[in-house]
Amino acid sequence: MDTIGHRLEDPIGAEDAMRMAAQILERARYHADVLIANADEKVLGYIARLESQVADLKVYVSEEIDDLVLEVDQVLSDRLNDLAKLEAEFVADTRELVRCSVAESAQTVKQSIADVLNDLGKREPSLTIFGFVVAEVEIQASNIASPIEGWEEMVRAYEEILAEIGENGDMFKAAGIMDEIDRESEIARCFYRENGTSWTRIFLVQMEYRRRSKVWSRLIF
Repeated sequence: MDTIGHRLEDPIGAEDAMRMAAQILERARYHADVLIANADEKVLGYIARLESQVADLKVYVSEEIDDLVLEVDQVLSDRLNDLAKLEAEFVADTRELVRCSVAESAQTVKQSIADVLNDLGKREPSLTIFGFVVAEVEIQASNIASPIEGWEEMVRAYEEILAEIGENGDMFKAAGIMDEIDRESEIARCFYRENGTSWTRIFLVQMEYRRRSKVWSRLIF
């Protein structure tokens, strides 16, 4: 039940709903931080609307808590969908304010991802990338069909490692992985600067890992 670019189809429990709502608000705030030099009423207005919807959701949960003991509620799913839609609208509507320092080429993106995946294979020799055990092959930029496919495979591989680390594993390793995803997402996103759909998709994931990295960093320090 992922709220990053996907609609929730199933009813959801109160605890999960509040966790997802808080994550959406945090991602939006990180996006606002990116825009801070260009902050205007539009940006502040979106944050205010998001905060208001999260607050309303909290009130709903607290008032209906007795009816949520079965851990399923369609209203929560609908409200989270509305919140996620507002987040995506916020990002799309302010996309032109997020600058790229370099106009990346497809070759640059694919080579950067290939380098990351090969380095990852040295650290995680049993990891499978594009159906191959990465320690047994060397990935070339030419092996990556498109920047977004390479980016997706990189995120999938990293997420597999994060799942193995778990909540009580190596915090420094987890935070480092999330920072690497953030950096590579920055490169991939700048290639898709003219493609609103792919740009927004990558950016939302980038903000999610930035949010998660900050959570881990607070635990470390």
